[in-house]
Amino acid sequence: MKNLSIIGSGRIVEEHIKAALHCNIKVQHIFSSRPGSNNAQRLSKKYKIENVKAFDKFIELSNKTKSNFLIAGKITKNAFYLKKCIETKKKILIEKPVFLKSQNFKKYLKSNSQIFVGFNRIYYKNIKTLKNIIGKSKNITVNCFCPELNKTRVISNSSHIISILLFLFKNIKLIYRHKQKKGIFLRYKLSNDNIVNLFINYNAIANFKIELISENFFIELPSIEELKVYNKLEKINLNNNNIYKLKCSYKANEYNFNKIKPGILFQMKEFKNFCNGKNIINDLRFTEKIIKICEEIIQ
Repeated sequence: MKNLSIIGSGRIVEEHIKAALHCNIKVQHIFSSRPGSNNAQRLSKKYKIENVKAFDKFIELSNKTKSNFLIAGKITKNAFYLKKCIETKKKILIEKPVFLKSQNFKKYLKSNSQIFVGFNRIYYKNIKTLKNIIGKSKNITVNCFCPELNKTRVISNSSHIISILLFLFKNIKLIYRHKQKKGIFLRYKLSNDNIVNLFINYNAIANFKIELISENFFIELPSIEELKVYNKLEKINLNNNNIYKLKCSYKANEYNFNKIKPGILFQMKEFKNFCNGKNIINDLRFTEKIIKICEEIIQ
């Protein structure tokens, strides 16, 4: 993979451009559905990318340069852009969640081998470290906390958490659901007698957080970007009282690995491998599965 053409000009696009350049991928063209987009013009000038204002011309030029595609525009226009890019037979990196309804995936599944969906958090180094730590462990309790604004954000944003759960455990099965006015609690069964407790709280003053508890460790991701592993209790004597404190054996922050938005660089490297024939987990079928779980949450 040598060339990339981009649809969209939002904030995330520049992070993708930086990642592409780091991977020796030349960004040839950029198209924005917003006429006269200031950000598209800025990115064009800063990174020497041709800013193409007509979509048909954008596709024509992308074909000439044998470019693969990044679709990072408005979700409402993804159906049109995806169809046009699929017709070129080139590989496509499209930002999650692709569509807000699972029924919209059906007509595109036949082109699954062309499509790589941008769930960048499964490309966090910390998430891969976590997967290695867990291995085939049994009797883990996983607590996931998702503060959200509304039901739509569960699909567009909390889908990141579902993608992490599926990456770590492959399958999750809903066994309990309780709905309140300001939130939803769900429990999922996993393999090896592991369970997930998922808390959706609307308008809560909190961060996204994941905890994993077992007899061998306590692991927390207090903001998803930070990983802390504890596997010992340390006894402290305070005023003649014994207090037990968790002792951290490993700590890492995603923002310290590179200067690009977390997960985006490693995701771009994997997209490059995908363009060269490597199999991936985060295809369109994986994404459809995530959106179905999100729909089950908010029903």
